[in-house]
Amino acid sequence: MGPLVLHMIERWSIFSPAVLVCAVACCQVGPSIQWQRALGGSGDERANAIVPTSDGGYAVAGFTTWSDGDVHGSNGNHDFWIVKLSDSDSILWQTAIGGSVVDYAMDLVEIDTGFVVVGGVESNDSDVVGSHGLRDAWVVMLNDSGTVRWKKCYGGSGLDWATSIEVTAEGGYIVAGSTTSNDGDVSGNHGNHDVWVLKLSDTASVAWGRSLGGGAYDAATDITQTTDGGYIMVGNTRSNDGDVIGNHGASDAWIVKLNGLGEIVWANAMGGSADDSFTSVRQTADGGYIAAGSTSSNDGDVSENHGGDDIWIVKLDAAGGILWQKSVGGSGGDHATAVERTAVGGYIVAGNTNSHDGDAGMNFLGGFSAWLIQTDEDGDISWQRSLGGSANDQAFDIEETNDGGFIMATGSFSEDGDVTGNHGGEDMWIVKFNNDVGIDEGDPSAFTVSPNPTNGTVSVLCSKPMPASRIELIDMLGRTVMSQQFEGRATTLDLSQLSRGLYSIRILLRPGVMSKLVLLE
Repeated sequence: MGPLVLHMIERWSIFSPAVLVCAVACCQVGPSIQWQRALGGSGDERANAIVPTSDGGYAVAGFTTWSDGDVHGSNGNHDFWIVKLSDSDSILWQTAIGGSVVDYAMDLVEIDTGFVVVGGVESNDSDVVGSHGLRDAWVVMLNDSGTVRWKKCYGGSGLDWATSIEVTAEGGYIVAGSTTSNDGDVSGNHGNHDVWVLKLSDTASVAWGRSLGGGAYDAATDITQTTDGGYIMVGNTRSNDGDVIGNHGASDAWIVKLNGLGEIVWANAMGGSADDSFTSVRQTADGGYIAAGSTSSNDGDVSENHGGDDIWIVKLDAAGGILWQKSVGGSGGDHATAVERTAVGGYIVAGNTNSHDGDAGMNFLGGFSAWLIQTDEDGDISWQRSLGGSANDQAFDIEETNDGGFIMATGSFSEDGDVTGNHGGEDMWIVKFNNDVGIDEGDPSAFTVSPNPTNGTVSVLCSKPMPASRIELIDMLGRTVMSQQFEGRATTLDLSQLSRGLYSIRILLRPGVMSKLVLLE
């Protein structure tokens, strides 16, 4: 290959389909932060769910453990904490509700007159009345000013909690969670923990309830109504009896299709011989489903594992059959907490990572970082972005906004990097992203590679000192064959043990990437 041809490939490698990582996944830059806000007090707070509201703002649900800073009226220990934000991150109102023990909100929906929030309560005092046992599912309706209109405990004498709620087309609500009870509001328990699905009227009465599972641990994490009037539910299962058939080993991801009365239409256990779970599901335009969670497997339904836990994204047909599945991550721990279909097509996935290689090669942060991944319709990464600071930061929910951007809800222990204004301990951290995803091919003069072609080592020299970043070598199949930290102006790479051919050297920066090709002769 002559010098002129090599120079042309270097300059335009961003558009070459052969250099998959540089051309598609890594050189499309994720959206920039429009604003970010840490919410809380000197204790711990976490945002488990967020919804864009009809007035252009946002409502957030989670928990708080203290009553200072942004938090007022906490009852002690853990309380439900609901915060209403304007479109520019100002707090319009906040409500802390609960009792003296551990109470935590997991999800919320907006309704015409306010909001309905669900979670779990261990209290039976102060704001919590009518608890049935050790822990109850708690449903609370607030008006549009944050004042409680009604609240009700659901459950039995065991451990019961709610993780997901949605308004249904016919009125009322569908709620999913878990239960160990077999009395009170709960019947038909299969043993141990069961998935628990409740259909509530708009006045909070129980229309029907279903316990689903087997003799081991089964839990629901998300539920949504389907276009046929039924429901799709996801979670995880350790059972291989009762309603659960075909468990692959350890914990499987579990997806269940229910009809409008809560009866099982079909149920599929998915995964491999290690731990697998689903945390989020949405119906897709073709009548199928997109589900996301995590996997530690590398067999069965799982075709690849990068090490530790990977994010697992699965596209299913209307009958629950797998159309495609993708493992995304690195050698550390990677987990998905939410998935949504985007207006431009494809899927946005939120979660967390403490990997610094593989698909998370641009993560230069400490501890766990919040992680956003945009995929195309086939599950291939369009862009990815890690964000947070030097402590642990984990995303729990993501929603697309009317302007084409995103709003993300997290729990953050950081007070540096992307995070400002931490009040102490863990804060709710809310991030609004712009709608400015684009291509960054880097500055072709920003660094040089020599000699090129080479028969062994190459020197990489940058035109100016680089901040802490990562330098990687990618082969023509898109595989990372070398990866190391890089800081300063110069480094040397030893390619002598690699096969001859064309490679891409890339320097990963937040949020962009610079790349050049090098020929190993």
